[in-house]
Amino acid sequence: MPNKRAKQDLNNKILNLNKIVKSKSKKSCKKPKSKENFLQFTQISSGWLHSCGVSEQQILCWGYNDMGQNNVPLLPTSYAFSIQSLSAGRSHTCSILSGEFISCWGSDEYSQLKTPEYAMLNAVQVSVGSRHSCATLLNKGMICWGGNNERQCQTPLK
Repeated sequence: MPNKRAKQDLNNKILNLNKIVKSKSKKSCKKPKSKENFLQFTQISSGWLHSCGVSEQQILCWGYNDMGQNNVPLLPTSYAFSIQSLSAGRSHTCSILSGEFISCWGSDEYSQLKTPEYAMLNAVQVSVGSRHSCATLLNKGMICWGGNNERQCQTPLK
């Protein structure tokens, strides 16, 4: 059992964290003054404190970047691709490029970036959660990977 001082320190840290979260949550998005300088997006997805979008066949991410969730991997310019699917989670993001290739970046604390080999070549759509990722496959099946503390990676059976 923690001593009284350690318990008080923990309570103070929790109170400070709540103040930080509340102060950040009071900031709201402002309405744009003009639409002239804005990029055009074909897809968008918002995670916990970051967002990503597809504009002119590029993936752009912005917002909080404590786990690398805005660090989109570079693709070779000689590779012709289209971005089929994009999904942002708590602190990681995944996309599917033409050819059913999955690319994920950001936090890998729960192995949510370690895409199973079978999914790498057969994915049609990707959806990202807090600590896990899932993809639907060409054969209409699905596969999930990453954190499984609530059995969120166990595919339902008939």
